[in-house]
Amino acid sequence: MAPVWHTPTSPRPMDRVALGAPVDIRGWLAPMTTKQREDLTDRVDTQALLDDRVIVIGAQGDWAHVLIPDQPNPADARGYPGWVPLAQLTFAALPTSPTNTDATVTALTTWLLDAADGHRVMEIGMGTRLPVRALTADAVDVAMLDGTVRRLARADVSVTPRGAPALPATADDIVRVARLFTGLPYLWGGVSGFGVDCSGLTWIDYRLHGITIPRDASHQAASGTPVATDALRPGDIVFFASKGVVHHNGLVVGDNLMLHASHTGTPVREVRLDQPPYAGQIAAARRYLPGTHP
Repeated sequence: MAPVWHTPTSPRPMDRVALGAPVDIRGWLAPMTTKQREDLTDRVDTQALLDDRVIVIGAQGDWAHVLIPDQPNPADARGYPGWVPLAQLTFAALPTSPTNTDATVTALTTWLLDAADGHRVMEIGMGTRLPVRALTADAVDVAMLDGTVRRLARADVSVTPRGAPALPATADDIVRVARLFTGLPYLWGGVSGFGVDCSGLTWIDYRLHGITIPRDASHQAASGTPVATDALRPGDIVFFASKGVVHHNGLVVGDNLMLHASHTGTPVREVRLDQPPYAGQIAAARRYLPGTHP
């Protein structure tokens, strides 16, 4: 996982640990105070997961200006824009899978293990997709971009044909996955099991189910199928605005219940939509599940 920065000058001195390869995500986040986490706003725009494809559109010193195709953004039809250190990129060809299958992480986080001796190599987050080399009842061997083979616990991944969704696109399963994030710290720009922001949670949840939605809340609110607030169903996304500008969203998980990542210092949790502060405050609602239009 790599933070995607707003500009090459966005990182602070304390962010150096997030500029290496691989990123020590827990070593980066653990010492941060709440105020320091809040200061990530407008510094980090999103994250890219291990093995995610990016398009390099420019460079500045040791930095690459990239677009992330899996994260739609109206600023560029090719993908979400941002900056990452060149050291965090590889230009190697994607490894092939002799099984023509992918392993997608469905736990909040899991460990890539050395396939020979089982020692921990790298912790990776939910939604990471890697090509499968071999499969047993307890483990999955996956191909890395550097040519090595690593091992994942079978219970922490979904193995599917290459290009197929990792999980079934049903409202029940979208709600089940969303609830796995309960208690996770809010992280501005986060899209993984290390921390999420409001729209990062809905984006990664839908990605796991094979549905691509815009990365940011304001753009999610402008897509999908409009839904009346009295016709909400589990899996719908509701949005909140200030002076007509959408600034927050949440996932409907039941009757008048929303699960959301609200703000720095507050973990992901469920709240009621019919009680303050959210009662009567929904500015828009959208449905992205196919075949469930109102």
